[in-house]
Amino acid sequence: MGGLPPGSKPLVESLGRASVALGLLAVGAAFSTGAMAARVALQLVTTALKLIVMPGLMLIFSRWLALDPLSTAMAVLFMALPTASTSYVMARAMGGDVPLMAAITSTQYFFAVLSLPLWLLLVKRVTGLG
Repeated sequence: MGGLPPGSKPLVESLGRASVALGLLAVGAAFSTGAMAARVALQLVTTALKLIVMPGLMLIFSRWLALDPLSTAMAVLFMALPTASTSYVMARAMGGDVPLMAAITSTQYFFAVLSLPLWLLLVKRVTGLG
């Protein structure tokens, strides 16, 4: 369709860059110790599924499909990332459990600091990259 109207590209790019930061600020504003203390088991299960099981399954499937090393590394590392901060925004917009989503997002970001370097090392070892 020809792209964006002339002159609007810098504005749209600036808004796009700011949206991630605004999502994280929204999660931080909704953060409460009460929500973190509630349903701890659910938070830990979802965190383990997202940060351990999903990248592990992706590594197994990538090897099974005989993907090249770079594709394997990218697929596994993308699956090893914590949930997007926009999940909180979507939960709020769609009437979901907003405090729980803020707690899950915070928990996953906390544990991703520990798990992501381990996945990087494992992917490096398995694929031979780096």
